Amino acid sequence: MSKAKAAALSTALLLVSTVLCLVLAEIGWRLVKGVKLGARDNLVQQALDLVRTHTGSMVHDPLIGWRLRDDLRLAYLTTGAEGVRMNQKAAAPLRSGGILAVGDSFTVGSGVNDDETWPARLEALTGRPVANAAAGAYGVDQIVLRAEQLLPVLRADTLVVGLLSQDSLRNNFSVFGGGYKPYFTIEGGKAVLQGVPVPKVEAAPLALGPVRAVLGHSHLMDSAVKALGLQQWWIDNRLRYKKIHDDKVGVAISCLLMARLADRSKSEGLRVIVVMMYGAGEIEGTPAPWFASDVVACARQHGLEVTDTYGPIRAVLQRDRAAFVDLWLDEGGQLGHPSAKGQQFVADLLYRNHFAR
Repeated sequence: MSKAKAAALSTALLLVSTVLCLVLAEIGWRLVKGVKLGARDNLVQQALDLVRTHTGSMVHDPLIGWRLRDDLRLAYLTTGAEGVRMNQKAAAPLRSGGILAVGDSFTVGSGVNDDETWPARLEALTGRPVANAAAGAYGVDQIVLRAEQLLPVLRADTLVVGLLSQDSLRNNFSVFGGGYKPYFTIEGGKAVLQGVPVPKVEAAPLALGPVRAVLGHSHLMDSAVKALGLQQWWIDNRLRYKKIHDDKVGVAISCLLMARLADRSKSEGLRVIVVMMYGAGEIEGTPAPWFASDVVACARQHGLEVTDTYGPIRAVLQRDRAAFVDLWLDEGGQLGHPSAKGQQFVADLLYRNHFAR
């Protein structure tokens, strides 16, 4: 046998024995950990999947992508039918004919109790039922689709659309935060819905690359990564996002959706109020970010009622920084979502601008 053939055979034997050892080690580790030998889940895929990582609170929705579960009973969060967040700890049947609030985590009330969200406080101020149908990480596209999904169910006469400044930028994604989502393209000057029915990540896996696609099935690899503190590298969050438009397109889509809401308002007599909200860092900067200002201008141009929170909250900052800080939750040493005081501030603005007449 030639030296070349001997070397090739030696390499092949080494490779086969290495693979065999890894397979045996994986089997042994699964037995130790009590994992079924036939389990085929890709653990990287599972960790990146928004719905599966929040399986206690989120469910897949073929139109919106995801929403809160029905009938949740968590320490700080209660939902009823349709994943609508309750405005008090106790669950209650949904009431029709009132106000429907839609939005992202700033509207659903991330980090505050059921009775502390701005929809809950608006209900207390107006004396009218307010259904909070928001969910975290929504773009403007999902927020509008969520409104259209529930308006026939709740027969609300008023729609309050809670937008975070950055929600228009989320229109640019077909995968956001580890969840497939609906998205719009602009064709002939109209917003055209794409990506529905929205697939589940487990049915249409994210593009992991060959290494994670193979080794992601290994429970031994998963344990080794955790033991070495390499989760952030191994569970690469960049895989959780797929951008398909640039930022200007996302804002243009939001403007077309404002026009869509205005058309519905005129045809159905639906009252539509848009409230634009901002992160603390954006309030501290000047001017307000263009991707929010442009959407505010579009909403007004199409005749929708608008409350822009930038000016009022910046006035608080300029007058009393301590009071400004109190409007936000401390999230890891940074000002994060609105606190109970911040939620009340938004509710008070909405009430004064649109209901106290």
